[in-house]
Amino acid sequence: LRRAAAAGEGGAAARAGGKQKKSDDPAEAAKKAYLERTGPRQVQSVRAIFAMVKPDWHLMAFAYASLAIAAAGDTSIPFLYGQLIDAIAISRDVGKFQQYMLLLVGTALVTGVFTGFRGSTFIVIGGRFSVRLRQRLFASLLRQELDFFSAVRTGDITSRLSADCQKVGDQVQLNVNVFLRSVIQVLFTLGFMVGISWRLALTCFVAVPCIVAASKVFGDYMRTLSTETQDALAESNTTAEEVISSISTTRAFAAERSEEEIYGRGMKAYQECVVRTARLYYVYSSMTFTFLPYCAYCLVL
Repeated sequence: LRRAAAAGEGGAAARAGGKQKKSDDPAEAAKKAYLERTGPRQVQSVRAIFAMVKPDWHLMAFAYASLAIAAAGDTSIPFLYGQLIDAIAISRDVGKFQQYMLLLVGTALVTGVFTGFRGSTFIVIGGRFSVRLRQRLFASLLRQELDFFSAVRTGDITSRLSADCQKVGDQVQLNVNVFLRSVIQVLFTLGFMVGISWRLALTCFVAVPCIVAASKVFGDYMRTLSTETQDALAESNTTAEEVISSISTTRAFAAERSEEEIYGRGMKAYQECVVRTARLYYVYSSMTFTFLPYCAYCLVL
């Protein structure tokens, strides 16, 4: 009722334009003090994630085995293409051409089968992990003190249950999958390159220091932007939660337009965070994916 009355008297505009800084708001200070006093101990994220995935260790083992086989096949196919072309164009050996052709078809078949196993298994693991994470978070919320729900808004809580849990689940389902696949492909590729010409293989390490340094800076900024993006989304969810839960009061004071503007400003802040992330990714990808490596190769050669 107090919120609707404030909206009817122009409080929404005041909240949008001239509200206090959070550091000067007694409610925000009390919230921060309570959360710091009752906050959980610091834990390592990777260790905590693997502890929650531990019940699915058999699926993880199958997914990792499929990933290794699929990555080895993906790396071997270009090498087999080269041998196939050499056999027919340079050696003109029909027997070797047929041998490499059969080997290439067999490798492609095995790679396709285990690529499907890898992707589907990681999807199942990510879904089970996401369910387990949401259940643990919800159970933890139910055990909190009543002061916790006074200090934390409902929109923040629901945003953590939906968006944040999904984001953590994506780390298991997608990012771990891609990271391990890339590592195995790099190892196999380096093995082929060293076997063909170890001198040319050494040129690949010239650009590594620059890429590592750029990735470190990019990772720090991306972590900050990701936090800001999730906070902006949680703020918008809080506004929507408050308005929808008291929609009759909002309409009684004809505050629909002002609430739309407040929610729109929250979505604009979220969009600005996404645009900043896209700009940062543009700079990083354009520099590290092509420009820096090829410049380093040209300097060495």
